[in-house]
Amino acid sequence: MKRVLIAAVLTVMLSGVVANAQYTPGAREVGAWPSQTFSTYADDFFSAGYIAAAATTNHAAATVLRGGKFSEVADHAEWLVSTTDGDGDDLETITIADNGGSGWLEIKTNNKAVDAVEIQKNGEAFTITAAKDLWYEAKIAIDDVSADRVFIGLTVADTDVLGSFGNDFIGFYLNQNTNSFQMAKNGTIVTNASITTMTDTGATVGGNAKVFSFYVDGSAGDVWAYVDGVEVGFQDGSSSVPNDEALSPVFGILTVDTGADSLFVDYFSVRQHR
Repeated sequence: MKRVLIAAVLTVMLSGVVANAQYTPGAREVGAWPSQTFSTYADDFFSAGYIAAAATTNHAAATVLRGGKFSEVADHAEWLVSTTDGDGDDLETITIADNGGSGWLEIKTNNKAVDAVEIQKNGEAFTITAAKDLWYEAKIAIDDVSADRVFIGLTVADTDVLGSFGNDFIGFYLNQNTNSFQMAKNGTIVTNASITTMTDTGATVGGNAKVFSFYVDGSAGDVWAYVDGVEVGFQDGSSSVPNDEALSPVFGILTVDTGADSLFVDYFSVRQHR
């Protein structure tokens, strides 16, 4: 089924977070918005704060964990961080890029082969169910597309998405510029291959960025995938839609060479009918 894409701009304000998203829903979804209510989680990334380990401080004679947006301590911050650090020197970073307009989150690996950084939102807040359509969108750029593996999308709670790919997930797997849209239910994976090519960011943060999005029709189980608003994948009522597990947003990067590489995220949004 061919869908007509209509470019739109959403401004979402949620718990103090403002996201200016280049959203591209289908025509039917646009018409449905006024009569629907949604759950939305979005971030335009103007703040970071990374606890690289179980950092503590003393408060009222008690030892407590320090605060931050990203933490390797489970359920302590907004996002759980999982790292692979081949030489143990803790050089991986999660920061807001200094020279990126409109806020760019930079997720940077350590500098040995197969070093990785993955961040996943604490709490599995989204479940694909009947009559609850879901939209996902993120704008990203990659430091070294030929030497990096990146996953963005939704998965079950998983601290090693790039290493193992959990049984239930949906999103984009960018593997040294062999790029695909994938989803899995109970380990059965469906792949839309050769969806796009990317170019290194270059000297400009966010240079050569692309917008990745997908839409899930909760009732029919149909799934559409888009890159920069162009349809790159479709599954008609696939049995591999992960609709029996709760899911959470995740961003991950793994470097296959010996350089410290970065995944840049401008914004992302997950939106679902209540």
